[in-house]
Amino acid sequence: MLAAQTKGMTARSRLNEYLTSEVKRWTGSDLPPSLYHYTSGAGINAIASGKVLRAYNLGQVNDFVEGRFAASIMRANIDRSYALEADTAALALFASMRRQLVNVELSQVFVLSFTTNGDEPGMWRLYADRGRGFSFSIRLHTALTWAAEAHDGIILKCNYGEAALQDFCAASLVKVREIFLSDSQVGLDPNPDEYAQMFLENSAWLAPAFKPEIWKDEREWRFLFVRPREAHKKQEDGRTFIELPLIPEGLAKQSPISAICCGPLGDYEDDILPLQKTLFDHGYGADFPIHIATSHVVRPGRKPPVFGKRA
Repeated sequence: MLAAQTKGMTARSRLNEYLTSEVKRWTGSDLPPSLYHYTSGAGINAIASGKVLRAYNLGQVNDFVEGRFAASIMRANIDRSYALEADTAALALFASMRRQLVNVELSQVFVLSFTTNGDEPGMWRLYADRGRGFSFSIRLHTALTWAAEAHDGIILKCNYGEAALQDFCAASLVKVREIFLSDSQVGLDPNPDEYAQMFLENSAWLAPAFKPEIWKDEREWRFLFVRPREAHKKQEDGRTFIELPLIPEGLAKQSPISAICCGPLGDYEDDILPLQKTLFDHGYGADFPIHIATSHVVRPGRKPPVFGKRA
């Protein structure tokens, strides 16, 4: 039993080392100074008052079609690898992947989306109440500490288009084949079902890093969190989420949110002033920065904001 556990851990560690190197390669060295999240007016007020962010189940996000997009490309690569494989041991590995791919379990994976653009027209309309909502910013180094260290998350920079996904699928299958055959050659007698399951479980978590080309203007980064069922909560509409404290234990007693921006159709009296009161009432200070979108339009007969447009 111990030998089997050691064998599995060794193979898993080699696979995870490779997948981690892929994540680092996608991220690159051109890092943004801040990341932004879009939400409705009700959403930002709830975040400010409750001091938590909600991450939603990967199988229930609005654009779950992206998960199917990644799975379909991976399936095609597995089928091709199976069709062309000449080694009988590797053939058993790919055959097991073909059987198991439809059963990958992601119900415990949750996603929280950010972007490098805090004032993008399409994002306002899609994710911020048709422009009446808000975006908030978190500086990148703070986001890395908050998500990866404090909340044990994975941070992924999204890749757009089929080419990047195709390259990842092909290369990752080559890697797991190499791991499987190397363990076979040293007499570990690896179980193809176990190795196939290990590969699908770990590589599936990276599916949200790939999106169709049409969404490239969103310049999205995604934070993934794995949580057991006892941590899951449900909204009235049935969507499953987890709560992530803005100020987790061990982090400096300061919100990671550095600034908030009101959308192009937000109203000063109806939207901005109530949020300012919420922020003040919950300890953010009287001068917490709220900006307005560069495309902001003051409604006829309404008061303009008392501060300048967003830089």
